[in-house]
This record gives sequence, C-alpha cells and structure tokens, in this order.
Amino acid sequence: MTYDALLALHGWGRDDFAHATADFLAAARFALFAERVGPMLEKTEQVRDMEVTRDMTPSSQRAVMKAKAEATEAIDAMRAALYPEDDDDG
Repeated sequence: MTYDALLALHGWGRDDFAHATADFLAAARFALFAERVGPMLEKTEQVRDMEVTRDMTPSSQRAVMKAKAEATEAIDAMRAALYPEDDDDG
C-alpha cells in the first residue's frame, strides 16, 4: 500500500492502477524501492571508502573501522536487493 501511495504521488491515477498488469505494477513498485535505496547505497559506499588515518585518535580509528565493516555488510545486502539475479528462463 505504501508503494501505491508513492506511485499516486508520482502521478498515477485510478485508471493507471486498474489497467496495470500485476507484473508491471510489481516493476513500478520495485522502481520506487530502487529510487529510495540507490542514494543510500551511494552514501554507504562513501562510509566504506573512508580512510583511517594516523592523526585520528585510537577511539576514532576504531569507530571508523567499525563503521566501514558495517557499511560493507549493508552494501552487500543493498546490492542483493537492488540487483537480484535474473530468474527468467528466456
């Protein structure tokens, strides 16, 4: 339902929903998901790419290393969700 509300905010009307096939509606909902997650992936990649430098305090170094490790895990999950393997047989 949330994705349908977002589609309505993007200009979809009752007729659009009524005439959309289930596959097309699923693709439109996924496009909204990707539209939201894409920028988060980019920001998370920036965290992963942060440098740990010698001028940081030891606690800052640990915090950055922890954030980088967590970002790497999140990136893997986001990429898996954004770029699922194609299961079409054709």
